[in-house]
Amino acid sequence: MGTSFYLLDPVIVEFLRRLAWQRQRLQYHLYITTTALLEALQLRDRYTGQHSRQVAEYARRIAAGLGLSRNYQDSLYLAGLLHNVEKIGIDDGCLNKPGRLTAEEWQTIRRHPRLSYLVPGF
Repeated sequence: MGTSFYLLDPVIVEFLRRLAWQRQRLQYHLYITTTALLEALQLRDRYTGQHSRQVAEYARRIAAGLGLSRNYQDSLYLAGLLHNVEKIGIDDGCLNKPGRLTAEEWQTIRRHPRLSYLVPGF
């Protein structure tokens, strides 16, 4: 039994090339959008912006240490960057209050993870 090679149709080759280019563009735009969201968050709360970057880097390192694929590492890095982005919706009075928060203010801060969950389409 011999080995046979098939030539790809030039239309299919062009389609695959364009598909790869579009995937790269989508990844680039996702990176730009994530960066913009993180910068907006850091303008409101400097601590959270830095914290998100640290969580993202730890997530990537742990994924690499576990031998996960580069794509999975990048996904976890992105999740780390975005894990507190819903704090953008928290009132500045609570988010940047000097001193201790009241019990009611703590309840407001603690509800921040639900803000992203409640967004339609997510």
